[in-house]
Amino acid sequence: MESFYTWNLSVNVLLSGVRSVELDSWDGSNGEPIITHGPAQLTRVTPVLFKDILTAIAETAFVSFDYPVILSFENHCSIKQQKKMAAYCKEIFGDMLLTDVLPDYPIKPGVPLPSPSSLRWKILIKNKKIKRKANDNLRRRVLTSVDSITKQSSFDSTESDRISQDEDQTCSADYETDDGSDEKALEPDDILFQSDTYKNQIGQDSVDGVKSGTGIDAELIAQELFDLVNYMRAMGKITSFAKYDARNMSSEMYSMTETRAYKLVKQTPIEFVNHNKRQITRVYPKGKHVDSSNFWPIKFWNCGCQMVALNMQTPDEPFQMKSAFFEHNGGSGYILKPSVMRKADAKYNPFETGNMDLVVPAYL
Repeated sequence: MESFYTWNLSVNVLLSGVRSVELDSWDGSNGEPIITHGPAQLTRVTPVLFKDILTAIAETAFVSFDYPVILSFENHCSIKQQKKMAAYCKEIFGDMLLTDVLPDYPIKPGVPLPSPSSLRWKILIKNKKIKRKANDNLRRRVLTSVDSITKQSSFDSTESDRISQDEDQTCSADYETDDGSDEKALEPDDILFQSDTYKNQIGQDSVDGVKSGTGIDAELIAQELFDLVNYMRAMGKITSFAKYDARNMSSEMYSMTETRAYKLVKQTPIEFVNHNKRQITRVYPKGKHVDSSNFWPIKFWNCGCQMVALNMQTPDEPFQMKSAFFEHNGGSGYILKPSVMRKADAKYNPFETGNMDLVVPAYL
């Protein structure tokens, strides 16, 4: 993948009515978090300082429309730089940042999300939010894993010569989220000890990095960033609609690729619609869109998915469909779903070709 990212992109999409922006954050040099699309050696994307993007968002978020803006943090930063991210959010956004829940909409089972109208002029942060206990336990488990690798990785010069330049040593850890599901906290690709970089020193530099708030603990969540998340709490994978119906937590949102979402559309469309009456679902392009092309969003809108992410730099047919669809509300970024996709007692199947609840046919 080869591309570029500038603050102009954020400015242009916000001015055009986009109300949800993904920020792919990574550790930058000199302790400054950056926005890019992955490691420079893989993506060749020009990075931009995180604080510069936030400044651009603060200046343009509500110039065209006053409906709330949701920032989806795709967070790859170390604890140390996550703390800086949180500090920048509070410093740059000020009162625009929603740090406390609204009194009438506490985060409790059975309480719906506040409407966009009640969140005008506000910026919301979407990020993972795990229990403090789980966070601390995970930190200890990662340290234990790294210490174990350190003890088992004493290579002499003869042994290290036999290690190919492409061979990697990996470790991983799981954690339990608030919904009781097991999540892979650290995928193998997230903890790479490359032999050509570390040579005979696997471990000590890495252990020091974990203890100092850099490197391996990038999958942990800083308390300061943790505290900024409220109504947009990113969860793990959807495993059972019945389970989430029983939890009845509107603030828990789920993100999935277009491939995973389409399986739900085909296999359990009614359950998917009902789930989206209560909670937010975000659908994003699968990794094969290296040319920044887009998928057809209409099939996900038809199941009530609220956040369907498109590549705004590509004006293809799906992009044009998005532009036309959101003209219904003046291009403001929000459209009220039909009543059959909102009312709890209404049954709606997006594949239904006959009668439909709460819908009266119009005759010309």
